[in-house]
Amino acid sequence: MSVYLLARNRLWIQGSVAIAAVAVVCHWLAHPVPGIGIAVPIFAPAAVTAIVSVLLSYADAAPLAYISGSLGTLIGADLLNLGADRNTRVIVFVANLQLLQGETSSAVIVNLVDINGQSYDIAAEDVRPVPNVGFVQVTFRLPGNLPNGTCTIKIKAHSQISNAGTIRIRA
Repeated sequence: MSVYLLARNRLWIQGSVAIAAVAVVCHWLAHPVPGIGIAVPIFAPAAVTAIVSVLLSYADAAPLAYISGSLGTLIGADLLNLGADRNTRVIVFVANLQLLQGETSSAVIVNLVDINGQSYDIAAEDVRPVPNVGFVQVTFRLPGNLPNGTCTIKIKAHSQISNAGTIRIRA
């Protein structure tokens, strides 16, 4: 739709400037939220889009706002943040684990011991029940300096420790 509006209204220059302006502001305001995605203050893209569109072309402010709001936000908040964190996430399934009311995912700790015996205590990024199965899905981020080889993992929560499991790390 944005490309159609750009072509139909011949807004190539104003559209490019508006998209770039919205993308810069959205990228500046965007921040990753573990277990959720990328967050941007809710009214920021709309406010920037409206101001930039009116300043660039009062007569074509509506299509320009649509174009810059959709593409600028997509580019600035999402596409420019794709490479922000390249560490691998691992999901393990755990039985008999439940977060207490008001408790966050970081209350669950994944203890990982690498092939060299180095121990890492990693806060879970996301903990959620798997419907109709009785397991809980625990997502955690591998450390960036983890060597290749077999690692042992245990899950810690509420002063309890799970059985050990193993995962293999390869380049």
